[in-house]
Amino acid sequence: MLLDIYEPVDAAENRPVIIFIHGGGYVGGSRVEFVRAGEYFAERGWVAISIDYRLARDHGTIPQEWYDAVMQAPIFQQQKDQALAIYAASRDAKAAVRWVYANAETYHINTDYISVLGGSAGAGLAVMLGITEDEDFRDELTLDDDPTLESTNLDQDAEVHTVLNMWGTTAPIELLSTIYDLDRFDENDAPILIVHGTDDAVVDFSHAEYLRYEYEETGVDYAFYPLDGEGHSAWQARVDGMMLSELAFSFITEHQQLIIGE
Repeated sequence: MLLDIYEPVDAAENRPVIIFIHGGGYVGGSRVEFVRAGEYFAERGWVAISIDYRLARDHGTIPQEWYDAVMQAPIFQQQKDQALAIYAASRDAKAAVRWVYANAETYHINTDYISVLGGSAGAGLAVMLGITEDEDFRDELTLDDDPTLESTNLDQDAEVHTVLNMWGTTAPIELLSTIYDLDRFDENDAPILIVHGTDDAVVDFSHAEYLRYEYEETGVDYAFYPLDGEGHSAWQARVDGMMLSELAFSFITEHQQLIIGE
């Protein structure tokens, strides 16, 4: 797996970091989709990182419980392929966060200030990172099951502190709950920005409403912005006159209490 790093020029060494996760329904997409967003945050003092993750065509080793549950589900084969890919994609996203912790000194990152932003499937992975525990999507497989785990900084944390959810599915956490009977929503979850088009025909708006409900139940801070009349991947939408990158910037700095020059 590869990642792209956008570093600030002449910025302080005590840097926050934002991780970008692309969408594509777990069958497509690329880390290069976030070049402009990476530059936007790097210009403001962040280290910005855009990651790849495995897709349906190459999902690798899957835990037996996950595989059995998916293959027995009454869904089409394409949906089964996606559901299998969600495990590997989630594991890769967790590994990327652990990589950040492991390489924080090299890139002068303050690991108390880790944000993650995703769109669509990538937002589902971002939400997963903000809600699940370190062991989720890590300990379901052993090194004997999959020796490649040894290269993924297993001794590092995977905690993130702010989630920016752009029209995301909640599939990773729903599957985790269904297959392993785990409810990970609690008061320790990361604050979340929820942005979703009300006319989204790809990821139904109900996913956003579900997240809002869960956050209301736990009492964790959130912001909810329905984009009236917008469909899927509404990157050009504005909220109160702000571009979505500006909205994300504002949400992060407020909830992490950062003071960063614009």
